[in-house]
Amino acid sequence: MTVQLSRRPLIFGEVLFDCFPDAQVLGGAPFNVAWDLRGFGINPLMVTAVGADELGRRVLQKVADWGLDPIGVQINESNPTGRVDIETLDGEPTYQFWDNVAYDNIAYDPSLLCGVQPALLYHGTLALRSPISRQTLLQLRRIFKGQCPTFIDVNLRLPHYDPNLAPEILAGAEHVKLNDDELKLLAGSKETATGEFEGWPVRKGLGEQLMNQHGIRNLWITAAEEGAAWLGESGEFITIAAPRVSNMIDTVGAGDALTSVIIRGLLLNEPNQLILEQATGFAARVCSIRGAICDEQSFYKL
Repeated sequence: MTVQLSRRPLIFGEVLFDCFPDAQVLGGAPFNVAWDLRGFGINPLMVTAVGADELGRRVLQKVADWGLDPIGVQINESNPTGRVDIETLDGEPTYQFWDNVAYDNIAYDPSLLCGVQPALLYHGTLALRSPISRQTLLQLRRIFKGQCPTFIDVNLRLPHYDPNLAPEILAGAEHVKLNDDELKLLAGSKETATGEFEGWPVRKGLGEQLMNQHGIRNLWITAAEEGAAWLGESGEFITIAAPRVSNMIDTVGAGDALTSVIIRGLLLNEPNQLILEQATGFAARVCSIRGAICDEQSFYKL
């Protein structure tokens, strides 16, 4: 079912292959979000880059098969398609990202943006490790500032982020989504990144601190099995418990699944309580498949 919107969301960032010991699965947080949005009947504009290689050709074929708009997918002749090697340890995925790949070199293409007025500009943080892609993203944010909200999906993957970039990246964002560890790091918590929170009040306090520091209007917090929350600029706070996963395979892409449903709900002007309920439910469903995306249309029902 196609969702009729007057403007499209613009999704910027990496596309890569999640390489498990026994399989290669198409992924990358921004690509996962774009894929899921298309599954929900929304037509996003994805701005990314792939290599002129076999993996790049596989990306383009999947884009065509799923009905995603390929116009924003650049083909880089000099750098390979992105990939990350994944292993699961104690139920949690570990990631080894390849360096100097196509998504590190996303060029600014003004011709692509002729007549484009996005409903929302989404980006993650991994592609911003490269000055080329980072400058392209910052140019897009300057162009669309005041025209559409920015949604930042924080994905801090050591050693692929620079904490000194946080003020520039987070400043004035309408929406930021992050997890417990990212909240503690960005809010400057004295707790270790692996320490335990003592419930939602501590998260709320750190969230308010982060929002005040950077002028963020909405914060979306994920807390694994404890669920997720929304924190508004006036102190409104909604929490949702995580639903049970009946057939756990892995958690790869669960956060991206949650993000896609949040964006869908924002575009449709749904209430935040409903958005969180639907988002946590869909994220739990993604935990029952290998990797982050599914090519069965029936999977994308809320």
